[in-house]
Amino acid sequence: MADITTLSSANRHTATEILSQQALMANSPALLRMHSLVHTDFTMDGANSLTRKINKYADQGVASAGAEATDPSPIPTVELDNAAAVSGAVSMGVKEVAELSEDLVTTELGLTSSQAYALFTDQVAIPEASWTNMLRPYIMQMAKMGYRKIETDIIALMASLSNTVGDGSAAVIELIDLCTAIFQHRKQNPTLGPQFGRFALYTNQIERLTKEALFAAGGIGGSLWNNQADFGMANVPEGQMQANGFFGTFLRRPLHELPDDLANVDTGAQLAGYGNFGVPGVSADAPQLGGASGAFEISYKTPLTFRVQPDVSKATIEVTMLARYLAWEVADGEAVQITTKDES
Repeated sequence: MADITTLSSANRHTATEILSQQALMANSPALLRMHSLVHTDFTMDGANSLTRKINKYADQGVASAGAEATDPSPIPTVELDNAAAVSGAVSMGVKEVAELSEDLVTTELGLTSSQAYALFTDQVAIPEASWTNMLRPYIMQMAKMGYRKIETDIIALMASLSNTVGDGSAAVIELIDLCTAIFQHRKQNPTLGPQFGRFALYTNQIERLTKEALFAAGGIGGSLWNNQADFGMANVPEGQMQANGFFGTFLRRPLHELPDDLANVDTGAQLAGYGNFGVPGVSADAPQLGGASGAFEISYKTPLTFRVQPDVSKATIEVTMLARYLAWEVADGEAVQITTKDES
């Protein structure tokens, strides 16, 4: 007599494949690298405006001295004003529509023709959440597209940084570019402090830098590394890459890897960056930051959202994916653009 077939032995598609897709989404560092390094704001959700505005403190200069038991003169001694506010407009950053055929849906869900007819013609009311749950494999497939679009928009902000190091037209990235970026960032006197600076570089840039450090003249046997200079990205332990793409360190600054296929390439140059990109999960104008902020913010009015309904033709199921957001630069002095020749 054969063993009884149970859910644990037969339900491979639902219990294994669908859940594994969710696990891949949760653990893949390729989807949300810059997204997890910048400020995030959700105050636009429900707002009556599409404009996100951040007020900035002005530099009031250096305080003056005074004398004990003497009123300051003239009175008042200082005018407290604000610097020019920064603002941007939310737009429909993601909008994709996929239609699933009746044959596909009925086969995947194991429906008979009569059951499918009832569903597609609205004779049986199914809540949208139930449709979403049933079509989860396809929605997860679309979600990856949506997140990659959002990530690409954030990476593209590197091009808006006014302070630049490197030569995008002639030279490939070198270790000296990273050192120059560190000190350029310090010279800009970032409000969050230079100690929070981090690199965001592409895969091919990391590979070139590693080869230069290990094998070029003055490499691993040179005086720089013999004097305990840190190049932790050369031997990052397997499995240690975090969801934000942390790859290792350079001179004890964290370095995050950006996928080459999402590279922001401008006129043959590959734009990476170094600096204070933001505080994950915190808006750029959050009170706890005391008026300081990182370089970038992703402001959501509508996070990545899915809607499922039978198409007007009654022959397909329509899955719509959309997101309304603003990926923008809020503080130019907090980061530096590293411009090198595109080798992707």
